[in-house]
Amino acid sequence: MSTLPCSEKRDRDQLERLLLFLKPSTEDPTYLVLKAHLLAEEVLYRFIENQAHRPEALSEARLGFAQLIALCRSFHTYSKEDWWGWVALKKLNSLRNLLAHNLEPKNLRDRIVDFSVFVADAIGATTDSEIGKQYELLAKGGTHPFVLALVALHVATSATLGFDPEEHWSALQ
Repeated sequence: MSTLPCSEKRDRDQLERLLLFLKPSTEDPTYLVLKAHLLAEEVLYRFIENQAHRPEALSEARLGFAQLIALCRSFHTYSKEDWWGWVALKKLNSLRNLLAHNLEPKNLRDRIVDFSVFVADAIGATTDSEIGKQYELLAKGGTHPFVLALVALHVATSATLGFDPEEHWSALQ
């Protein structure tokens, strides 16, 4: 049995590593985070366009996610001093950035749990309320709490900014 030259072994190891990271996995939340982030970005951008007198001028702005959140907050007339969704959107952006800039993020699971618990608390899913009971039923039925939190944030963001949350529902299914 012959041994592979060092460079061939390195190439094979690199190929195996590449395939490992490119192969979809149900355990890898990257796809969910990226799609949820894109959906949120779309809703935020549309809200800003609706506030603008000349929305076509926004096409050259190259607004990042943090800027979209800041602009939406400045335009929105939400009655409370602040809405939980702004914090949740920032946490989603942080998760997206962590995944976009780290092949193997160290504290990803902890940050996903933090995000999921934050949203669940914010919508009252951790209480004995009707929404808490529905949340629990979905979780017992096999829906991951992270998915529930992403959907809850999307629905809440759409509704808060005056859009029909079901308009983009097909993208989440």
